[in-house]
Amino acid sequence: KWAISTAASFWSLSCNSLILRSRMISLTIHAIVHLTGLPTSNQHISALITPQTPIKLDTDLRYGKVQHKIESLAPTDEERTLFYLLWLSQHFLCVPGFKICKEYLALATCIQEGIELAFAPFLLGTLYRGLFSLVDKEIDHNCGGPFWLFQA
Repeated sequence: KWAISTAASFWSLSCNSLILRSRMISLTIHAIVHLTGLPTSNQHISALITPQTPIKLDTDLRYGKVQHKIESLAPTDEERTLFYLLWLSQHFLCVPGFKICKEYLALATCIQEGIELAFAPFLLGTLYRGLFSLVDKEIDHNCGGPFWLFQA
Protein backbone atom coordinates (compact mmCIF):
# COMPACT_ATOMS: atom_id res chain seq x y z
CA LYS A 1 0.00 0.00 0.00
CA TRP A 2 2.89 2.37 0.70
CA ALA A 3 4.16 1.91 -2.87
CA ILE A 4 0.85 3.15 -4.29
CA SER A 5 0.87 6.11 -1.92
CA THR A 6 4.42 6.99 -2.93
CA ALA A 7 3.68 6.66 -6.64
CA ALA A 8 0.53 8.74 -6.22
CA SER A 9 2.61 11.63 -4.95
CA PHE A 10 4.27 11.76 -8.41
CA TRP A 11 0.97 11.41 -10.31
CA SER A 12 -0.14 14.41 -12.35
CA LEU A 13 -3.89 14.85 -12.70
CA SER A 14 -3.55 17.13 -15.70
CA CYS A 15 -1.71 14.67 -17.95
CA ASN A 16 -2.39 11.24 -16.32
CA SER A 17 1.31 10.56 -15.95
CA LEU A 18 3.99 10.01 -13.37
CA ILE A 19 6.18 13.10 -13.39
CA LEU A 20 9.72 11.96 -12.68
CA ARG A 21 12.95 13.93 -12.77
CA SER A 22 14.06 12.48 -16.10
CA ARG A 23 10.72 12.13 -17.93
CA MET A 24 6.99 11.52 -17.75
CA ILE A 25 5.71 7.93 -17.66
CA SER A 26 2.15 6.93 -18.42
CA LEU A 27 0.26 3.71 -18.96
CA THR A 28 -1.25 3.25 -22.40
CA ILE A 29 -3.76 0.85 -23.87
CA HIS A 30 -0.84 -0.83 -25.64
CA ALA A 31 0.84 -1.49 -22.27
CA ILE A 32 -2.44 -2.79 -20.80
CA VAL A 33 -2.78 -5.26 -23.67
CA HIS A 34 0.78 -6.51 -23.17
CA LEU A 35 0.44 -6.80 -19.39
CA THR A 36 -2.99 -8.44 -19.28
CA GLY A 37 -3.85 -9.82 -22.72
CA LEU A 38 -7.22 -8.05 -22.59
CA PRO A 39 -8.94 -7.34 -25.91
CA THR A 40 -9.28 -3.86 -27.40
CA SER A 41 -11.20 -4.40 -30.61
CA ASN A 42 -14.48 -5.86 -29.35
CA GLN A 43 -17.61 -3.96 -28.32
CA HIS A 44 -16.63 -0.86 -26.36
CA ILE A 45 -17.86 -0.58 -22.80
CA SER A 46 -19.94 2.50 -22.04
CA ALA A 47 -22.79 3.56 -19.81
CA LEU A 48 -25.14 2.72 -22.68
CA ILE A 49 -24.19 -0.97 -22.80
CA THR A 50 -27.28 -3.12 -22.46
CA PRO A 51 -27.40 -6.87 -21.96
CA GLN A 52 -29.87 -8.98 -23.92
CA THR A 53 -31.61 -10.21 -20.76
CA PRO A 54 -31.45 -7.76 -17.85
CA ILE A 55 -31.18 -9.38 -14.43
CA LYS A 56 -32.38 -7.80 -11.19
CA LEU A 57 -30.55 -8.67 -7.99
CA ASP A 58 -31.20 -8.27 -4.30
CA THR A 59 -30.51 -4.93 -2.71
CA ASP A 60 -28.24 -6.50 -0.07
CA LEU A 61 -25.02 -7.28 -1.91
CA ARG A 62 -22.46 -7.62 0.88
CA TYR A 63 -19.47 -9.72 -0.20
CA GLY A 64 -19.97 -12.46 2.39
CA LYS A 65 -23.67 -12.80 1.64
CA VAL A 66 -23.07 -13.02 -2.12
CA GLN A 67 -20.41 -15.72 -1.77
CA HIS A 68 -22.89 -17.93 0.09
CA LYS A 69 -25.43 -17.56 -2.74
CA ILE A 70 -23.02 -19.03 -5.30
CA GLU A 71 -22.59 -22.57 -4.03
CA SER A 72 -24.71 -24.68 -6.34
CA LEU A 73 -23.18 -27.25 -8.69
CA ALA A 74 -25.11 -26.08 -11.74
CA PRO A 75 -25.35 -22.30 -11.41
CA THR A 76 -28.23 -20.41 -12.96
CA ASP A 77 -27.75 -17.37 -15.20
CA GLU A 78 -28.44 -15.14 -12.19
CA GLU A 79 -25.80 -16.93 -10.09
CA ARG A 80 -23.23 -16.67 -12.90
CA THR A 81 -24.00 -12.98 -13.29
CA LEU A 82 -23.64 -12.56 -9.54
CA PHE A 83 -20.26 -14.34 -9.69
CA TYR A 84 -19.02 -12.06 -12.49
CA LEU A 85 -20.28 -9.02 -10.58
CA LEU A 86 -18.42 -10.20 -7.46
CA TRP A 87 -15.25 -10.87 -9.48
CA LEU A 88 -15.41 -7.48 -11.24
CA SER A 89 -16.02 -5.58 -8.02
CA GLN A 90 -13.64 -7.35 -5.68
CA HIS A 91 -10.74 -8.54 -7.83
CA PHE A 92 -10.68 -6.90 -11.27
CA LEU A 93 -11.76 -3.30 -10.55
CA CYS A 94 -11.10 -3.37 -6.77
CA VAL A 95 -14.15 -1.36 -5.72
CA PRO A 96 -13.72 -0.17 -2.11
CA GLY A 97 -16.31 -0.90 0.53
CA PHE A 98 -18.17 -3.84 1.96
CA LYS A 99 -20.85 -4.14 -0.73
CA ILE A 100 -20.78 -5.00 -4.39
CA CYS A 101 -21.40 -2.01 -6.63
CA LYS A 102 -24.46 -2.43 -8.86
CA GLU A 103 -22.85 0.00 -11.30
CA TYR A 104 -21.24 -2.96 -13.05
CA LEU A 105 -24.34 -5.20 -13.22
CA ALA A 106 -24.91 -4.62 -16.94
CA LEU A 107 -21.24 -5.40 -17.59
CA ALA A 108 -21.44 -8.64 -15.55
CA THR A 109 -24.59 -9.65 -17.41
CA CYS A 110 -22.89 -9.06 -20.78
CA ILE A 111 -19.95 -11.24 -19.68
CA GLN A 112 -22.37 -13.96 -18.58
CA GLU A 113 -24.10 -13.78 -21.98
CA GLY A 114 -20.77 -14.24 -23.76
CA ILE A 115 -20.63 -10.78 -25.34
CA GLU A 116 -17.02 -9.99 -26.19
CA LEU A 117 -16.07 -6.63 -24.71
CA ALA A 118 -13.06 -4.34 -25.12
CA PHE A 119 -11.74 -4.51 -21.58
CA ALA A 120 -8.33 -2.85 -22.08
CA PRO A 121 -9.59 0.73 -22.65
CA PHE A 122 -12.18 0.29 -19.88
CA LEU A 123 -9.56 -0.93 -17.41
CA LEU A 124 -7.21 1.93 -18.27
CA GLY A 125 -10.00 4.48 -17.77
CA THR A 126 -10.93 2.89 -14.44
CA LEU A 127 -7.29 3.00 -13.33
CA TYR A 128 -7.02 6.69 -14.27
CA ARG A 129 -10.24 7.42 -12.39
CA GLY A 130 -8.94 5.55 -9.33
CA LEU A 131 -5.62 7.41 -9.41
CA PHE A 132 -7.44 10.72 -9.78
CA SER A 133 -9.57 9.84 -6.77
CA LEU A 134 -6.51 8.77 -4.78
CA VAL A 135 -4.62 12.00 -5.46
CA ASP A 136 -7.68 14.23 -5.19
CA LYS A 137 -8.69 12.80 -1.80
CA GLU A 138 -5.09 13.14 -0.60
CA ILE A 139 -4.43 9.42 -0.22
CA ASP A 140 -7.59 8.47 1.65
CA HIS A 141 -7.97 4.81 2.54
CA ASN A 142 -11.41 4.72 0.91
CA CYS A 143 -10.09 5.04 -2.64
CA GLY A 144 -10.32 2.10 -4.94
CA GLY A 145 -9.36 1.06 -8.41
CA PRO A 146 -7.32 -1.52 -10.27
CA PHE A 147 -4.07 -0.45 -8.60
CA TRP A 148 -2.73 -3.98 -9.13
CA LEU A 149 -2.20 -2.91 -12.73
CA PHE A 150 -0.35 0.21 -11.69
CA GLN A 151 2.08 -1.90 -9.68
CA ALA A 152 2.81 -4.17 -12.65
